[in-house]
Amino acid sequence: MMRDYNGTVGPEKLSGRTHTPAKSLMNMFGPKGNPQARNLFDVMAKLQQAEGGGSKSADRTCDMKSVDLAYNRLHNAIRTARMCRVRKGSGMARLVFGMNQSLDGYVDDMAFAPSPTLFRHFIEEAQGQAGSVYGRQMYEVMRYWDDDHPEWDAAEHAFAAAWRNQPKWVVSRSLKSVGPNARLVEDDLEGAIRELKAERDGEIEVAGPDLAQSLTELGLIDEYRIYLHPVVLGHGKPYFARPRPPLRLMANDRIGEDVIRLAYVPA
Repeated sequence: MMRDYNGTVGPEKLSGRTHTPAKSLMNMFGPKGNPQARNLFDVMAKLQQAEGGGSKSADRTCDMKSVDLAYNRLHNAIRTARMCRVRKGSGMARLVFGMNQSLDGYVDDMAFAPSPTLFRHFIEEAQGQAGSVYGRQMYEVMRYWDDDHPEWDAAEHAFAAAWRNQPKWVVSRSLKSVGPNARLVEDDLEGAIRELKAERDGEIEVAGPDLAQSLTELGLIDEYRIYLHPVVLGHGKPYFARPRPPLRLMANDRIGEDVIRLAYVPA
């Protein structure tokens, strides 16, 4: 049994008896469109051909698994594209709280060394973001990227360039000054962030569980993005500082060999 792109269950869409789903997909995406759609088109065409030619049951089972895998990938791609359409051109910035997390819910950055694939993903995220909001502690950690280091490779230089280029807002009453391309937010957190969201467009990162909890309680976080690692820490700082209302899963995908990205929005 399969799910179509808007989440409804429709096993008849695999059979080709009521219409041809492969052709429908190509009408949606075009012959030169989404590669995941093309992959699904090819697999479904083979399946329909196998049905007409009386292929063996084992071959049909294999094809069905291929269809299911391709369809799930396409489903996630469409949901991600829909989220991107909301992020861009919406006239209001979206606050996204994203962090690496262990299987038991902790976000100790020292326990997560990103793979080259995941680090490349973070570079692309930083390049595309409209800015970042930090608490004092997280900002002081991230200031590592303000200065070049001789041991850096090309990827680290690329991330540093993207981070420096971002406008940054630092929420702190104790700091008296901040570094380049950064501004202090000392009072009226809610008013400052609401103004920031109204003035900007795109995606603004929220860094740190404590700050994210404060913004959650104000109803200002638009998305929670968890990068789930196959690590169990047993203790540490949790991703969610305190309980929060239910969330709804919007997208999930694998990055590299062993990290799952989960995207949730308030239900």
